[in-house]
Amino acid sequence: MGISRITALAGIFLAVSVAFGVSMASEAGHANTASIDSTDGSTLVFIEAPVVAAGAPMDRFPQGSRLMRMTPVTSASAISAASNFFAAADPNISFDATRILFSGQKKKGGDWQIWEVGVDGANLRQITHCVVGCLQPVYLPRNQIAYTSLLGNGRQLESAIYVCQEDGSSAHPITFGPGEYEVETVLRNGRLLLSAKSTLLSEKSVAPSANFIAPSAKSDVTSAASVRGKTVLLTGGAGRSHRALYTIRPDGSGLALLRQDAAANILPASADELADGTILFVEQESIERKDFVGDALEGELRWILPGALRASTVAQRPLVYGRAQELRKGTLLVAEREAGPVASSHGFGLYSFNPASKTRSKLLYRNPNASSVQAVPLRPHAPPEYYWSILHPDVKTGRILCLNSYISQDALGGRLAARIAKARVIALDQSSKRELVLGEAPVETDGSFFATVPADMPIRFELLGAKGEVVRAQRSWIWARTGEDRGCLGCHESDALAPENHWPLALRRSDTPSSLSTQLRAHTEHPQGIQ
Repeated sequence: MGISRITALAGIFLAVSVAFGVSMASEAGHANTASIDSTDGSTLVFIEAPVVAAGAPMDRFPQGSRLMRMTPVTSASAISAASNFFAAADPNISFDATRILFSGQKKKGGDWQIWEVGVDGANLRQITHCVVGCLQPVYLPRNQIAYTSLLGNGRQLESAIYVCQEDGSSAHPITFGPGEYEVETVLRNGRLLLSAKSTLLSEKSVAPSANFIAPSAKSDVTSAASVRGKTVLLTGGAGRSHRALYTIRPDGSGLALLRQDAAANILPASADELADGTILFVEQESIERKDFVGDALEGELRWILPGALRASTVAQRPLVYGRAQELRKGTLLVAEREAGPVASSHGFGLYSFNPASKTRSKLLYRNPNASSVQAVPLRPHAPPEYYWSILHPDVKTGRILCLNSYISQDALGGRLAARIAKARVIALDQSSKRELVLGEAPVETDGSFFATVPADMPIRFELLGAKGEVVRAQRSWIWARTGEDRGCLGCHESDALAPENHWPLALRRSDTPSSLSTQLRAHTEHPQGIQ
């Protein structure tokens, strides 16, 4: 059951490293370089590494990496305060351009943590002390940061998004449940842009995955038509490996799919927002047995233009990209190299690129003995809008309003034909990895229902017929934050739909939602459960 934008429900519902660990033939200062065009005046901060590997973000630089800075008309040099790290990654520039957030690994094989250093190389300090590791930090307004926190161990590693103060205090998660979330960037409207592992389901992959116990006869499996081509947040699964882009508010409310691109084995990563609102990213085909992405390699440069429902290719050229950002209006800063094996002698260099003319403008910097990636311009920039949270930490529940559960883009004519009597709410106990039935809410004749659910707990829905049979079953996980009011338009509704302006019967019947949160302690175990 897709969750529509809260704004679409307004008026209806009140929301309502060091030197590398291996030898390099030459240091950056002795590399063959081309300086930045002095008329541009940009200083760059970037990562340089002898080897850049696709896959898990903690394994991107197996031979180490270092944080570099290059000023106009000069060659690059390592930022000295960060030179005693085995590896560095993910530079992010403060709004006043005086500080740099980055991920740092002090020793090979050690934990990654979030660090901050002045642009002059002074005042190095550690911000996080994550048990497993932290990566991909971004500055938020009002002295906060967001980052990707690794969870679990070994092959069971997952990830969640955390927010904390700039001194590392008050760290807390803002994502809940499966998804393996990673921070991409913070948008100018204050929302975070995330990528998350999903499963793209098809007619041959609608049976419960290997991660689920088969449902009983009473709880029948979802029909192929109800899930074909849908992107859902799931760990593992019978569907094909896929990642999608999502937006979320910094308080963890309002998770929403950015766009529905139903393509298999696609891994969008290294996303950024341009000045006009375009979302630019690198798109890569999935790698066998790789659950995380990090920076996509062997990738194609793609973007989602303002108002577009689908992504389009920026340039058709025999090149691969490691990351791209806006250098100045009309010009992109890209890490690119010729097509071929990742371990080829032609590593990533930094270039300016004009997407209008589809031409590579100028080589900015290249070390023939290393790859240069994750480049960002070092300049002041306006902070994003600050989101004033309306959550209530003392409230341990959230509310869900569905306007019309009959709406489904997968059904003939966009509407489910079977009579829907109830909506069953199922929660995921993350400690036991078991699914728990919280209860059922009545569905009105117009398809609406209104329910209270436990806060900060992954939930999904099953639509039941008059005899208790499953009409449709949601396969993705959502959540409600403390005191959050969430709205959904229907069941697998089109992402382009807006709701009709009417007063749903669920609210006319009563302004008190069906309470399903109180049944948590006396729950029943659902036939399906993650093992």
